[in-house]
Amino acid sequence: MTSASAGDPPGGAGMARGYNAGEPVPSFDLATIGAGAGDVWCTAADLLRWNDAIASGELLPAALRKEMLTPHALTGHAASPAGWSVTGYGYGWQTGTIDGRRALFHTGANSGYLAVNAWLPDEQIAFAVLSNDQATNILQVTADLLKLAL
Repeated sequence: MTSASAGDPPGGAGMARGYNAGEPVPSFDLATIGAGAGDVWCTAADLLRWNDAIASGELLPAALRKEMLTPHALTGHAASPAGWSVTGYGYGWQTGTIDGRRALFHTGANSGYLAVNAWLPDEQIAFAVLSNDQATNILQVTADLLKLAL
């Protein structure tokens, strides 16, 4: 991972500006809300690198990976209109299904930005979808892209 950071937005020429329904919005003042809430910034490529490191066992031994991906808090959310179902939460990963396929994922949001990082282990597919407009129905966009990929 070469572009990931935590804290205030990294800025710079490559940083996408956040919008809501096409109108620019300021980002949260992350120093006032504390670390761990909407303060991780990276590219889709870095999210995929993270997924690969988890899936391959490069980052964690098998026992710890299993612990990370096991639901420890059951949520039992009903399926969304986009075909997403959340059944539990592991350590940093939600567990559930996307269009009936077993899935591990996490969403993210900050004023003007949305993200989905997901892994379908049975299909050996990982994907990351980022949007710099918070009006995007990112779960539907992700589900539509997944249908094209399968």
